[in-house]
Amino acid sequence: VFHGIEDAGPIAAVLARRWRAKYVFEKHSDPASYKKGFIRNVVMSAYRRVERFSILRADAVIGTGPALVAQARAIAPAKPVHHIFDIPSSLVEPDPARAAAVREKLGLAPGAVLALYVGSFAVYQGIDLLFQAIPPALQKCPHLQVAVIGGSPAQVAARQAEIAAAGFAGRVLFPGQIHPDELPHTLAAADILLSPRIAGGNTPLKLLDYLKAGRAIVACDNPANRLILDDATARLVPPVPAAFADGLAALAADAPLRVRLGAAGQQLYRATYNYEQFKQRLGEAYRQLLNSP
Repeated sequence: VFHGIEDAGPIAAVLARRWRAKYVFEKHSDPASYKKGFIRNVVMSAYRRVERFSILRADAVIGTGPALVAQARAIAPAKPVHHIFDIPSSLVEPDPARAAAVREKLGLAPGAVLALYVGSFAVYQGIDLLFQAIPPALQKCPHLQVAVIGGSPAQVAARQAEIAAAGFAGRVLFPGQIHPDELPHTLAAADILLSPRIAGGNTPLKLLDYLKAGRAIVACDNPANRLILDDATARLVPPVPAAFADGLAALAADAPLRVRLGAAGQQLYRATYNYEQFKQRLGEAYRQLLNSP
C-alpha cells in the first residue's frame, strides 16, 4: 500500500501505479477555507485540482472529519471513504513537574491565570479575532496572561508590536516554536486553551492536544470546533472579538468551571480520540482495502 497524505497524494498515486500496489489518499484539509488574497486563492484553487486527482485515482480515501468525508464522496461517490479522526500531535503524556517548569520559565506572576494558543497564524484560524480579543480580556482580568505559540518570526514581530501599542506587552508572551513532544507539558502549564478558528470543515488538530491536556477551552462556536466540542467540554462563544474576550474573561474568573470543562474534555479524549481507537479504525480501512479485488 502507498499511503499519500494531502499534497503527497499524487506521489503515492504514481508510485502505486509503478509497483501495481494499492493507493490510499488521506484528506486533512478543506482547501476552500484557506482564503487570503488573490495569490493564495489561486494556489489553493490549483491544490483543489491536485486533491481531486488524488481522490479519483485512490483505491480508498480517508477523511479526518465528517465534512471532509462528504467532500470526498461528492467527488467520487463509488469510492470507499473512511472517517478516521486525527489523534494528538504526540503520544507523550503531560508531566506535572515539567508543566510547572514551563510556568516558571515563562515568568508568570504569582496567581496568574495563563491562557494559551498554539497553531499557525493563518486567517482561517481566527488569528485576527484572537488578537482583537486579547486586549479587552486583559483589561477585564488583571491576573490574566496570554501565551501564543506559532507563527513565523515576521508574524510574531508584527503581533508583538500590535500588543505593545495596546499597552499589554508584558502580559502577552511569545515562547516561539516548540517540539511536538514538549507540547503536552506546555499545554498542561496553561489554565485555559484557545481555539479562535473561524472557518473550515476539518477538525482543528489543536483541539485533540487541548482535550488530552485536560484544560478548559474557549472556542468559537462554529461547525469546525463543534466537530469535537460541545457546551459540556468548552466555553463556546460567537466568532466575534468581543464575545471571545468575554468568554475568556469569564473562564479566567471561574476556577471551578475551568476544572469541570477540563475534566470533561480529557474524558472525551480518553474514550474516543486516542491512539488505540485510531489504530482500530485505520486497521479496518486497510483490511477492507487489501481484501478488495
